[in-house]
Amino acid sequence: MGGVEAARLTVANTGTQDGTVFYLGTHHPHWLADERFRTVPLFVSSRRLRNRKTLPRAVGRWALDSGGFTEIKMYGRWTITPEQYAELVCWYARDIGMPDFIAPMDWMCEPAIICGQNQHLKHTDPRYFHGTRAARGIPPDGPDEPLDDAVRKHQMWTVANYLELRNLLPAPLNQRLIAVAQGARLPHYLDILGMYADAGVDLRTLPRVGLGSVCRRQHTSEIAEIVGALAARGLRNMHGFGVKTDGLDLYGADLSSADSQAWSDSERHRGYPRFPECVGVHKNCANCPKAALRWHGNVLARLARARRRPHQTSLFDPTEVNAA
Repeated sequence: MGGVEAARLTVANTGTQDGTVFYLGTHHPHWLADERFRTVPLFVSSRRLRNRKTLPRAVGRWALDSGGFTEIKMYGRWTITPEQYAELVCWYARDIGMPDFIAPMDWMCEPAIICGQNQHLKHTDPRYFHGTRAARGIPPDGPDEPLDDAVRKHQMWTVANYLELRNLLPAPLNQRLIAVAQGARLPHYLDILGMYADAGVDLRTLPRVGLGSVCRRQHTSEIAEIVGALAARGLRNMHGFGVKTDGLDLYGADLSSADSQAWSDSERHRGYPRFPECVGVHKNCANCPKAALRWHGNVLARLARARRRPHQTSLFDPTEVNAA
């Protein structure tokens, strides 16, 4: 892999389209080169790419997730440096193609991420959360700090990393890097707007701003309140990380893009193949391109109908989306 300055990049066409752009989350990097996904924007984590010897060449649009949630959930810190991440980003852009946007090495602010949870389990268990006590300088036997203080540290590290990566990445990659608004409660999200402003970054003027720490919240009304408050302050460029499809009717109009990999978990919980032709091929469709494409198409169709509908009550029925 070449150095940051040596990266040879070709700018891909990343024009916008009407309505919210919905990225299909996938843990299969080879789907980037699959013609079946040429018209489906894909969202791929750096953690799925960084240890590969070769990378697929993308046939369509894609965006890069830094994998921050998994990193901090499992280890309580980032296991790579900003310089290493910048090198990886250059490699991805050179060999895969230019991503629509690049997520930074941000720090999530969910209480479980900060405080830890189920630490008696293996760190690879999905219920395990390491906690960031060590990263925040809290000794193992010492009392933890108030949540507001811990959130502020995570926010400061998030803003600092955005500024550092912006300097490390060459143009036009640094123009694809997005700032991320992190928080645990609405006042935190409003606070981080000021933190970016103090650093000379007006989030309202950026092409896209990530909305973090919302993917595991069960109450979409809370997310809607946060999105609405940020939109009212001029952020009309938000990307929702891991948003719930059954909540997009509440706040989708205020997002410019969103992503989700919920289709895979849904198929895994289903426990058996969705399609007759998949019987005997795999035990469920959690890794099935056909299931992913059908789910994504269903979401897009519902979004299109919602835009045509002057009034709506409940756009997404979780049962119908998951069963499509």
